[in-house]
Amino acid sequence: MNEDAKNLHNFYSYIKENFPSQERFGLRDGYIYSNFVRKIRFEFFLTNKKIGLKYPIANIPETKVTSLDNIILGLDEKFVHKSYNPTPRNKYHIWELPTKDLDYKEIMNIIIRFENIFH
Repeated sequence: MNEDAKNLHNFYSYIKENFPSQERFGLRDGYIYSNFVRKIRFEFFLTNKKIGLKYPIANIPETKVTSLDNIILGLDEKFVHKSYNPTPRNKYHIWELPTKDLDYKEIMNIIIRFENIFH
């Protein structure tokens, strides 16, 4: 197991031990995945480099994107909004936060705060 995979596996173990709803997280090849926010069902991705929050519905109005952007930036101003088009008719939105300067506890606090806002 390479160092990145080991670090990700260690963080996954930390989540299982410390997060009250750990059954909602899964370890995949190269990332941790969850759709832990019940109200909106954001898709959550965690790699060794970043947290990704993907809004699950395509083609949402720009007013909603702006509202979500304001809320997510309130959690951490270093989140960066990106949109992408996997097909010509579908535009999705994702917010990413670099994690290189964050420890496990800081990442968990961001996850918990995010869940509390959208729960």
